[in-house]
Amino acid sequence: MSEALTDTDTVERVAKAINGPRDAAHIGTLRLHELQDYKWVNQTTPQERVERLSAARAAIAALPPAVPDEADLDERMKAAGMIPLSEMLESHGPMEKWMRHADVHTFDDFCVWIKSKQKSFMTMRMQYELGDKDKDDEMWEWVFAHAAVFDGIAAQLRAITTPDPVAEAAKVERLIETTQWVRNRLEKIADDAWHGDGRDLKRNLVGVFADFDQALAALGSEVPEHMRRALTKDGEAG
Repeated sequence: MSEALTDTDTVERVAKAINGPRDAAHIGTLRLHELQDYKWVNQTTPQERVERLSAARAAIAALPPAVPDEADLDERMKAAGMIPLSEMLESHGPMEKWMRHADVHTFDDFCVWIKSKQKSFMTMRMQYELGDKDKDDEMWEWVFAHAAVFDGIAAQLRAITTPDPVAEAAKVERLIETTQWVRNRLEKIADDAWHGDGRDLKRNLVGVFADFDQALAALGSEVPEHMRRALTKDGEAG
């Protein structure tokens, strides 16, 4: 528990809030604190103060631990010879191949894997819930935690809207048409450059890519930034 939450002033302020009044909607926080201070001094018995302080300490103790600052956590992990959390959240390096399921390669594969895990752990949990297994078993908490995690992920997957196949096919068709249109323009630019002096080649190419970006944006997409930089020689032509 943070020292900032357990100092005397903080505990007393929480106790006064418990003691009331509590609604600052129409009077503001400052005025509310003044009323709480007045009630604490003039309308609260010593025994009631002891009870309120005890309740305040209990309420503070029940608060979840503060989330540590990620940068500070990274530095402490490095000092302890560990891989920083920020890196672990992106990749586990060579170890990752041992963490992945060998048959999961696509989003559909992932959904199948999640459903399999959900069914497995929820089945084990229900055996505990129905008394087939004793909850004093050291595996109960492990099973309960895993069942909750996989059940929650499965619920989120069910909430994902399934794409409309017809709409997706139409979008792909429009993308093909747009790509063909760009190819035709590039061929014309190349032909003009071959038979001319090519001074406008760079400017014309950038114009094609800009038009292509606009066309993709109309389809609800855009060219990734790294592709755009590559196409325009790191943006120099833009």
